[in-house]
Amino acid sequence: CCDRAGDLLFRLEAVAAGVDAASLTPGTDVDFRVSRDDGGRPVAVDVRLAPPGSAVFEEVDEELRCGFVAERLQGRGTTTLSTGVVEYAARDGDPAPPAAKRAGVRARLAFGVDDLADGGANPRVGDCVTFRIATDPRVMRAAVKAGSAAAAFAGRRASRVASVVLEGTIVVAKPTFGFIEYDAAEAEAATCGVVVAAKGGGGGGGGGGEGEGEAAGAAAAYPAADPSSTTTTPPPRPSTKSRLYYNAAEVDAATTTDLRRGDTVSFALAERPATRESVAHRVVRVRDAPPSSSSRAPLVAERRPDGMN
Repeated sequence: CCDRAGDLLFRLEAVAAGVDAASLTPGTDVDFRVSRDDGGRPVAVDVRLAPPGSAVFEEVDEELRCGFVAERLQGRGTTTLSTGVVEYAARDGDPAPPAAKRAGVRARLAFGVDDLADGGANPRVGDCVTFRIATDPRVMRAAVKAGSAAAAFAGRRASRVASVVLEGTIVVAKPTFGFIEYDAAEAEAATCGVVVAAKGGGGGGGGGGEGEGEAAGAAAAYPAADPSSTTTTPPPRPSTKSRLYYNAAEVDAATTTDLRRGDTVSFALAERPATRESVAHRVVRVRDAPPSSSSRAPLVAERRPDGMN
């Protein structure tokens, strides 16, 4: 009978006639109506005993999921609110529409303002988010009773929605765009394996776009080894570093100015909805580049990947 758990005050005079107030102990199921007190606050009135087990709150799956925001929650802080939408890859056994289980097709779940984790920031379209699936048994029972084909996945929504925020290092900083080097293994762990590495991020994309005449791709940041050297070194460990494109408009102007190579930044992992290419949103500097970073061999000029803006 309940949408979600919450606390509502009631006074002894609000207990229904014939009900022993002493029987209303913590954990007792009750029926009630919602009214308002003299101060306009919601309170419970006409409180009476209900059959045990009748008050069933929503069930939240503790399995962490990851997806991308397809529609942003609108109207936060106003009296008119719309729901946001998260898209994610449904797994085998998930209660989702059959079409959502085809390769390359994503399932969709709505979320509301109360579903943002810890009252956090409202994620934007394209932001990678973690969430858990909440189910309202009341809606599910109603769908089953009505014989709805959607009964298996009715009453479900995304809950505890939070943007995935990572740290990385600026490796290219131009007036209108740049690249962040980040740990792809960390990103994979933070996103349940949804994001392994930015598509095309490792090499900076193809030709065209801004920077006509500049060499495409990135050069090694350090000089090549001396071929005459007799020193033997163990083979390098496989790198989990990858590169992520950002638009200069995504740099937080209130806290961050004049980004330089070597600066450590935090950023929200995101994708471009049209191409599903990984990009960085909300870039914020957290540490300045160390003084020694300027002594490194410079990167060859890099141009904006095709289709990025």
